[in-house]
Amino acid sequence: MMTWGATASMGPRELLDAVDRAGQAGAGLHQERPQQMPRIMSDSSNMSRQSRPRPRAVRVVADDEKRRLWERLSCRCQALLPELTPQELCRALFGFHRARWVDEALLSAACEELLEAESTREEEGSQRDESGSEPQELSSGSEGLRRRLTANDAALLFKALAKHGYRENLPALDLLLRQAGQELDGAVAATPADISQLLSAVVRLGLGSRLGGGQGEESWDDACEWLHPGLLRRLLASARTEVGRDAHMPASDLTNLCVAIASLPPTTEGSLFLVDVAQRLQGRPDRAGAISPRDLVRRLQSFNAFDEGLRRNVCRQPLESEAETVDTISSAPWKVDRSLAVLPVRERLGRESLSQLCRAAALGLARRTSELDPETNVGAVEALAALQAAFLDPELQQEQTPTSNTRKTSSTAGENDATGAQSTDWHPVLLDPLLALLLQRLPSMSQTLLQRTDEARRMLSQHSATADPLSETLLAELSAALARELSSRTPSGG
Repeated sequence: MMTWGATASMGPRELLDAVDRAGQAGAGLHQERPQQMPRIMSDSSNMSRQSRPRPRAVRVVADDEKRRLWERLSCRCQALLPELTPQELCRALFGFHRARWVDEALLSAACEELLEAESTREEEGSQRDESGSEPQELSSGSEGLRRRLTANDAALLFKALAKHGYRENLPALDLLLRQAGQELDGAVAATPADISQLLSAVVRLGLGSRLGGGQGEESWDDACEWLHPGLLRRLLASARTEVGRDAHMPASDLTNLCVAIASLPPTTEGSLFLVDVAQRLQGRPDRAGAISPRDLVRRLQSFNAFDEGLRRNVCRQPLESEAETVDTISSAPWKVDRSLAVLPVRERLGRESLSQLCRAAALGLARRTSELDPETNVGAVEALAALQAAFLDPELQQEQTPTSNTRKTSSTAGENDATGAQSTDWHPVLLDPLLALLLQRLPSMSQTLLQRTDEARRMLSQHSATADPLSETLLAELSAALARELSSRTPSGG
């Protein structure tokens, strides 16, 4: 620590190396966990001095030393801000986050440096326009943050600030959003992973309203320069195009983007993106099984959450033929006036596609039940129960309109499930592995998970007339076990 603490002579490279090495050496804050001594040693009266647990006073001194170290590194980082490139600033901020060191002064200084660099670029651009000279390209290691930010730079800087939970400097955050939008069609275009990281960070900071939305944004006041009307739609359209071209996108980034879409203002582009993701899974248990259970469940939940958001909110969209707006609140999230631009995911998919999606997801999860933690197990049953309720609704069956790009599932047409039915058919018995696992876990589940399980069980029971007899028996056993478990946890005086 004494070596790393000598920060006065550090340049950018030395600073970043020190931040990385300090984090790797366990110098982060609040990371120590008390280690329990083995029983055979704790009972021994001949324990050596070196093997005894350190006194609390020693740990307090160590924490103070760590704080002083990170304070000095933070101060040096602030001094070097004009020399740091966007990539180096991201690396430093992520390093401080891993060490659980949050310095408001550092974050504020970084944002101010971003704004100052942007102001300098604008002044230089005005001077070049007046003189008619050609812009000079800065070398990769010069001028620090004065270099034009790429979409990846903007996304990672926004993500770094979001990791620290910093939203005090809105002009700087708006600058990053504006820069990301400007670079969508640039020489180095934003990748779907960049868009996923940016939108996930926007959701983390609760700034989704600044991106605009697909419904009625044309009527917003153009004088509100701090808003970015149309940016969300452009970002999602770009991501959908790139993913449609089979551009590489890590599974976790795709999942995070689905979750972000469900959390942000609803847009047609968001609805279409989620439909594309769903159609890649429908009728393909092999693809569903190749995704981690947690990612698969979160994607299913995002489909339901997007539609639920449409149900909760009043949708306002100008009609093409009239100047009026249509207000609607539907009792079912998949039933929305077709005059609105934003349609629910489940209505776009229709009954047949939803059935194939549920079947593929259930089979994929059944193959990896050993990887399901209780939270994911409950979430899977909740999501599939909601999707089943949608495609079993008779009105959806009559109203559903197949999308033009619905994928065929003939490659799996010859595959049969445990019931002996054709592979494209949905049967509630496909949920049995998930329900049986829940039944085993009930005694160890928290009260919240028990209540969520009971709600999912009720939703499944509403469609018991179409269920397999074996599934009805399992649902009955789950219902009885839930009742016993919930009653045993209810205070006797309550």
